[in-house]
Amino acid sequence: INVAGPLARELLQRLTDDPVGPDAIPYPGHARITVAGVPCHAIRSGFVGELSFELHHPRSRGPELWGALMAAGRDLGIHPHGLEALDVLRLEKGHLYLGQDTLPDDHPGKLGLRWAVAMDKPAFVGKAALARMAELPLGRRLVGLRFDAPPQRGVPLTLDGRVLGRVTSCAVSPTLGYPIGLGWVRAVDGAFPERLRAGQAFATVVPTPFYDPEGARVRA
Repeated sequence: INVAGPLARELLQRLTDDPVGPDAIPYPGHARITVAGVPCHAIRSGFVGELSFELHHPRSRGPELWGALMAAGRDLGIHPHGLEALDVLRLEKGHLYLGQDTLPDDHPGKLGLRWAVAMDKPAFVGKAALARMAELPLGRRLVGLRFDAPPQRGVPLTLDGRVLGRVTSCAVSPTLGYPIGLGWVRAVDGAFPERLRAGQAFATVVPTPFYDPEGARVRA
C-alpha cells in the first residue's frame, strides 16, 4: 500500500508509535515500523513525485491495514487512486515506464540518466560499454514535451513531414494545466529539433521533471 501526498506523514503518525519524520526515514530510505498493529517495511519512494511511504506488509493483513488507513485519514481527505492517476503523477515527474518509454538498445545517455551512473567507481558490470557509448554522438534521445493540444500516445513526431520519433507517454496535467509527455526524437544534422508536430498538436521540447524539478516535495 502506497500512502502518498502532503499529509501522508501526518496520517502515519496517527497509527504508529514509531518515528516517521524526515530524520527517521529520509528520502530515499526505509525502516521497519508498525502501523495500526500491522508490521510494515516502510519505504520512502518517489514515483508519484510527492511525499510517500510504501508500506510492505504481510499479505494476509492487507485489508486490516487498508481499513485502518482509510478510517484514520477520513478527515484528511484520503482517497484511493488508480493507475491512471499514478500515470499522470509519474509523468509530471518525468519518470519512465520501462518498455513504454524505453527501447531495447537504450543506455543512460539516451534516457537523460547519465547522472544516475557513478562512472568514477573503480569497476562495475557494463562500465566499459557505457564508457565507449558515451564517446559516440547521440542519434536519438528521450525528451520532455509540452503540447498545445492533447495528442495520442504513439503518434509520430514529425518535422516538415519527416518522421523523427514518437510520443511514448502523454497526459493532460491537472496541476500544470496543459498536456505534457515524453517522446523519442532523432537528431537532424547533429542537432535535436526543439519543436515538432504530434498529429494535430504541436510539441515543444522542454526539460524534465515538469513538476517540482528541485524535488522538494518528495524529500519533505
